[in-house]
Amino acid sequence: MVVAIVALLVALLLPTLAAARESARAAVCMSRIRQLASANLIYGDDHYGTWAGRAVIGTGDWENYLCCWIPFGWIYEPPPARMPAGGWWPGFDVRKGSLWPYVKSLETYRCPSDPDPAAGQLSYAINAFIYGSHVAKPGPIASVSYPMPGRFTQLPDQLIVFICEGRPNDGNFHPIGPADPVHGDTPNWRHNEKAPFLFLDTHAELRPQSDPLINDPQSLLWQPTWD
Repeated sequence: MVVAIVALLVALLLPTLAAARESARAAVCMSRIRQLASANLIYGDDHYGTWAGRAVIGTGDWENYLCCWIPFGWIYEPPPARMPAGGWWPGFDVRKGSLWPYVKSLETYRCPSDPDPAAGQLSYAINAFIYGSHVAKPGPIASVSYPMPGRFTQLPDQLIVFICEGRPNDGNFHPIGPADPVHGDTPNWRHNEKAPFLFLDTHAELRPQSDPLINDPQSLLWQPTWD
């Protein structure tokens, strides 16, 4: 009888303990994503007020390699014919990214709830919509565009910059939407079915998958306005 009662109590407590543990991991995750955002801001102070370049996405992007925040594997070797098991390109190394001198910790690039951290070094991505025509140009390299946060006209607590992304993760985040319902990216809802989002003012929030603004790629949370 006593054993049965103990077993029942354990069964009742386990979900609560698991949720509490995940809440603690979420706090660590948000701390790490804030560290990346702070590193990007410091990088901007050192580079003409512009942020680090986006993660490179092709072999024709040579001029962005020296300034990208996350380097793709084929910067240093030819791209493989297909994505390897685990969703990581050979040669992928965050230590070759432009933010590494400001971070210098592999753990900072990893979500503590990542189920398979050995498969790669990166859990986070940057909002790809902040790159494009609405950036400083020229930047540190004349032919490459980089975000200049001083030009964004949104309130700084209303523009997403960093996201905890699911796999495969190339360091660029394009929300799934009507324009690309197949190849878009999704956040990783690891933390009690929530994911952390880091905003321009460097505050981080846990938001649920049901959040209508998060699920709308045309929302101003994703799409920057600029002067």
